Amino acid sequence: MKNYSLIEHLDYAMEPLGDKPAGRILREGVETIEEAKIRYWLTAGTLLGIYRDGGIIKEDTDLDIDVIEANPEMVEEIMKDAGFELIRSLDYQEFAQQRAFIKDDVIFDIYFYQLHNEFYVNFNEHGWIRKPAEMFSYLGIIEFEKKQYTCPDPAVYLKWHYGDWDIPQRDSGDWSGMKRSHENSIDLRNI
Repeated sequence: MKNYSLIEHLDYAMEPLGDKPAGRILREGVETIEEAKIRYWLTAGTLLGIYRDGGIIKEDTDLDIDVIEANPEMVEEIMKDAGFELIRSLDYQEFAQQRAFIKDDVIFDIYFYQLHNEFYVNFNEHGWIRKPAEMFSYLGIIEFEKKQYTCPDPAVYLKWHYGDWDIPQRDSGDWSGMKRSHENSIDLRNI
């Protein structure tokens, strides 16, 4: 039995960011989240590119942030008010897991995490992601294009997420290397 709901709201293409205005969209999306006082951090390829390369990875297809303790309906509303269109929603049980938005042809992904035991957990169609909560107990700052962004310790997080993160890889599209839990189910209603 499938415990999740995935809705594709609009047609969109997962294309490399290339020369799209990704830096501006990252700023606008994060400033919208910050104004709503939602706890967030940069994650995945977005943090990797800014930390390792000093910018957005041109071959990446989206921008990624994680949020906790966020109301998905409010997130949808504030992002819409900021000119972002909702393109994808994923929920597990009654809990939001992902909201993907697009603006100026740039995809801005927001992943919703819940605290479960010693981990922040998130589910997507590839399985469970369990991030050690201690990694996010203290969040630092990384600067990009004269804006400060919240992030975990980049070297620690990127080592956990990617392993050998400091050498650019040609293909990042394989989710199999990510630290995941392949449990069949976590009942988020009992958290």
